[in-house]
Amino acid sequence: MASLCRLHGGAVRCLSIAAFGAAIAFALGSYATAQQNDPDRKCAVLVFEGQFGHIEVCVSSILPAQKGNRYGPEQVFDGDPATAWVEGAPEDGRGQWIEYLFEWPMRLQSFEILAGYAKSRKAHQNNARPKDVRVFADGEFIETIRLEDTMSVQRVTLSEPVEAEFFRLEIASSYRGNKWQDLAVSEFYVDLEELNYQ
Repeated sequence: MASLCRLHGGAVRCLSIAAFGAAIAFALGSYATAQQNDPDRKCAVLVFEGQFGHIEVCVSSILPAQKGNRYGPEQVFDGDPATAWVEGAPEDGRGQWIEYLFEWPMRLQSFEILAGYAKSRKAHQNNARPKDVRVFADGEFIETIRLEDTMSVQRVTLSEPVEAEFFRLEIASSYRGNKWQDLAVSEFYVDLEELNYQ
């Protein structure tokens, strides 16, 4: 998949994010790449400054880098299904989470997720994939969502819109990996365009 960002004047610039053909734009911001983020940090900057302010993505744990592959939070917004956030906790990822942090409260009702390690069918089946995810907004439980076990992007619409500075998905259960228990998420975007245009 082609990169969503371009090098312009020595800086990485993006006008929008289009996740696998779906418009999920954060608009006119400077985006951080994996190389610009501390690999040991559990947060990565998605937008330094843009229409929707400063946005970071944080995770509960990270599998240590292996054979040149990194598994930090920056992997879930790079537009590349061949990369993934992989949690680093024991067992099957239950209780692990991924979270968007906004500069100010955002209204949202939809997100898109490519669950599992989608670089190949074999990688997808060998690693655990999210099955049931618990949705939290500013620490308040909203609802539990059942995801399909598929390599396709899934668009999820919450039963009601939420307004929050912190939006979290917590793994409640998983589809077991054939080879490893490590749980992976290749892409995860919240739809800020849907309810926040001014």
